[in-house]
Amino acid sequence: MSKKTRRILMPVVILVVIAVVAIIVIPKLLSSRRRSSAGITGGTGENMTYDVRTQDVTVSTTVSGTVAPAHSTTVTAPAAGKIATVYKKVGDRVTAGEIIARIDDTDHQDALRQAEFHYRSVIISAGTADLTNLAQTKTQLENAVDQARAQQLSAEINLKNAVAKDASDTTMDSLQDAVTQAEESLVTAQDNLKYLQDSSTASSASQSGVAVQQAQLSLKTAEDQLVADAQAGKDTTADLVAVNSARLSLESASASASADTSVAQNNLKAAQLEVTQAERAVTAAKRNLAAGQVTVSTSANDLEPLKASVEQANESLAAAKANLAAFPETVRKYNFQVQSNDEQKEEALYALNAEKKKAGNYVITAPMSGVITTMSVAAGGTVASGATIAKLTDWTTWDANVSVDEMNVIKLKAGQDASVTIDPYGDKAFHGKIISVGYASTSSSQNSQGANLPYTARIQLTDPPSSLMTGMKCDASIILSVAKNVLAVPVESVISDNGKYYVMVVSSTAGADKKQPTMQTTRKEVKVGIASDDYIQIISGLKAGDRILRNAGVSSVLPQQSKNAGSVGLLG
Repeated sequence: MSKKTRRILMPVVILVVIAVVAIIVIPKLLSSRRRSSAGITGGTGENMTYDVRTQDVTVSTTVSGTVAPAHSTTVTAPAAGKIATVYKKVGDRVTAGEIIARIDDTDHQDALRQAEFHYRSVIISAGTADLTNLAQTKTQLENAVDQARAQQLSAEINLKNAVAKDASDTTMDSLQDAVTQAEESLVTAQDNLKYLQDSSTASSASQSGVAVQQAQLSLKTAEDQLVADAQAGKDTTADLVAVNSARLSLESASASASADTSVAQNNLKAAQLEVTQAERAVTAAKRNLAAGQVTVSTSANDLEPLKASVEQANESLAAAKANLAAFPETVRKYNFQVQSNDEQKEEALYALNAEKKKAGNYVITAPMSGVITTMSVAAGGTVASGATIAKLTDWTTWDANVSVDEMNVIKLKAGQDASVTIDPYGDKAFHGKIISVGYASTSSSQNSQGANLPYTARIQLTDPPSSLMTGMKCDASIILSVAKNVLAVPVESVISDNGKYYVMVVSSTAGADKKQPTMQTTRKEVKVGIASDDYIQIISGLKAGDRILRNAGVSSVLPQQSKNAGSVGLLG
C-alpha cells in the first residue's frame, strides 16, 4: 500500500474511531454530568487528553511518479558511410571520448588528397605570377623607347648625310650628344647589373634552403610518430593529419625556394639584357658620329634604302612608345591576376581545411560516460549522417519524475528536500532534492481521486540503490516548511468557528464523593501556525504542560489548506 493510499484511508479510520468513541463515551459523560453539574467524573481521562509540549512541525506534500536515469543520450553518425569496425556492445561501460565505432573513410582520404593536390597547384600558379617584376618591366619598356629613338636618329642622319654630302655643325653636336647619352645609359645598366650580382641573393637562397630542411625534419618526425602509434595500436587519425600537414609544408617551402631562385635569375637576366642593349646603343651612336665626320658619296639610287631605314626606325619608335603607354593597363591586369590568385589560394585552403576537419567524423566516440543500452549498427552495415548508432545511459545518477497538481506546483522550488520511497524497496526512504519544476502543463495524468496532475517535478536521488531499474513506481514526500521546537497539538484537538480556532482545556477537581476526580473542560481561543497531517502549531493561547481534549469533537476541522494533498499552509 502506497503512502497516498494510506493517507486517503486515514481520515476515514479517524472518523470511524471518533464515532465509536462518541457512541461509547458520550452516554457515560452524560450520565456523569447528571451526577455532577460541575464537570466530568469517572476516571482520569488520560486516554482522552493531550498534554501540550514542544516539538517540530513539518509541512509536506506527497506526490507519485516513476524513477529514471538522470542522464542519457543518443549517439549519432557524424557522417554517412560503411561501418568499418564496432568496438563496443550493449552493456559495456564507456567513458567520455572513448571510441565506439569507426566509419570507413576511404572516400574521405581520396577527397583529402584531391584537395591537397589542388591547393599545391594553386600555390605553384600563384608563385609563377609573382615572378613578374613590374619595375623591371617598365625599365625595359623605357630602354626600348630610347633604343628606338637612337635608331631613328641614326637613320635620319644617314639619310641627311647622303643628301648633303657632309654633316653640319649642328648635326655633329647631336651625334656627340647621342654618344654621351648612350655611354651614360651603359654605365647605369652596368651599375645595376653589378648591384644585383653583389646583392643578398645567396642569402635568400640560403634562408629558403633552411626552410626546406626544417620542413623535411618535421615530415620525418611526423612519419616516425605515425609508425610508432600504429605499432602500439593507438589511434592514428591525428598522426595522419600531422603527416599530411608536414608534407604540405615541405612542398610549400620547396616552391618558395624555387620561386626565390627564379626571381633572382630573372632579375640578373634583365639587367644583363639592359647592359647589352646599352652597349649596342653606344656602338650605334659612335658609328653615327664617325659617319658624320666623313663625306658620304652616294648616288641617287642609294637613297631609297636609307629612306626605308628611316621609315622602319619611325615605326619601331612608335611601337616602343605604344608599349610604354600601355604599361598602366599591364599593371592593372597584373594586380587583378594577383587578387584572383589570392582568392583561389584562400578557396583552396578553405576546401583543404574542411576536408581535414572531416577526419574526426569517421571516428564515433562516446559524448559522455555511461553504459551502452542499445546498439543499432554492426560492422559492414551502412549508416546515413545523423542516424542513431547507440544509446548511452548514466546509471549512477537517478531522478524521481513525479506528477503534481496545480495547487501544489506553486509551492515547489528547486533545492527543496524530499523523501522518496520506491515500491520494490518497501518503506525504506531515500533522500533527494528537487532540481527542476515544470511550470508548463505537460500531461493530463490523474491521481487516485481523479484529480488532474498536469505538472511535473524532477527529484534527484542522493543515495539511489544500485539495483534500480527505469520505470519503477515511487512516492515522494516533499518538505515545504518546518517549524522547529514549537508548541503543537493534534490537529483533531482544534475547533474552527467563524474563522477563529479553539481548544478544549481540561482541568481536574475532586469529585463529590471525594474518591473520583471530576474533569472540567473550558473552551479557549488559540492562534495557530502551520499544520502537518498530524500536528498543528500553537502560536499563542496555550503553554507547555496545559492539558486539552485530544479530540475536540466532530466539529473539529482543519484549515482548508491542510486538505490539499496532505499539506497545510499558514493558518489564521
